[in-house]
Amino acid sequence: MSFSSDIKEELSRNPAKLSHCLRAELAAILDICGSVEETPDSYTLSFHFTQGAVARRTYRILAEEFRLPLELPLKPVEHRQRKKSKYVVQVSGKEECSNLLRQLHPDDTSLPLITRDCCRQAYLRGAFLAGGSMSDPKRQSYHLELVLESPSHAAVLCQVLRHFHINPGQITRKGSQVVYLKDRKGIGDLLTRMGAMRQRLLFEDATLKKDLHNETVRSMNSMMHNDNKSWEAGMRQCDAITWLQKEHILPQLSPELQQVAKARLEEPGFPLQDIADQLSLGKSAVNHRLRKLEQIAKTSGWVPKAISFIK
Repeated sequence: MSFSSDIKEELSRNPAKLSHCLRAELAAILDICGSVEETPDSYTLSFHFTQGAVARRTYRILAEEFRLPLELPLKPVEHRQRKKSKYVVQVSGKEECSNLLRQLHPDDTSLPLITRDCCRQAYLRGAFLAGGSMSDPKRQSYHLELVLESPSHAAVLCQVLRHFHINPGQITRKGSQVVYLKDRKGIGDLLTRMGAMRQRLLFEDATLKKDLHNETVRSMNSMMHNDNKSWEAGMRQCDAITWLQKEHILPQLSPELQQVAKARLEEPGFPLQDIADQLSLGKSAVNHRLRKLEQIAKTSGWVPKAISFIK
């Protein structure tokens, strides 16, 4: 199962019992995946889903909260307008459907149902169940999105998210409204608000492991970069000292410079601190003398060679 499916499975088992919260949750489901189908012989309100657990939860809310007679959504159903739909829950009868719509959309909007924080959280839960998806944080960048058909419903969803200090982005994709989150904190807060605490913990575990891995890689790259720089400097210094020897200039220099030059030639790859410890000198003193040897070589005609190293 995908990370999105795991979230929906957990949300579908949420033990919410308060009537006003269940109505807010169903209102979000209606906003996103509800459709009215009217013919001369029938009037039907349909809810289309891609996951059986979500269909069963919707069925329970309709049957237990609204006392509506329904058929069990156990068989996959193909829908000509929604190729991904596998399950459908239907309410039949014009009077039953109209009564349900009036309760879920008083004043043609679901806003009157989400005046409490608990109801706002239920609305977010319903929205994700009906149209949400999230990339696996172990494999991809952080991305959670909810797809809605109506701009007005997307505006309601964004308003609820901002109430909880979660700042979403919004784009239009193939005629649908996509409300999305890409920041780690916002996604974690939304999972908590919806009631997906187990998935929130798994999400945080994945992000911590990813952060640790990235920090380890950065640290190793930094160490390799420093080692390469140290090795390159050692090779350059050895080349300068060897040139001074060939030109018989090194024996004319002070004993202090000759001492450091000899130590560097014996250990070309040693860090400065190791040479300083070997000679009982400070690191800055060794660095100063080696730089002075390079400067003398350059002044006398030495040209540094390009040094390549394995990255």
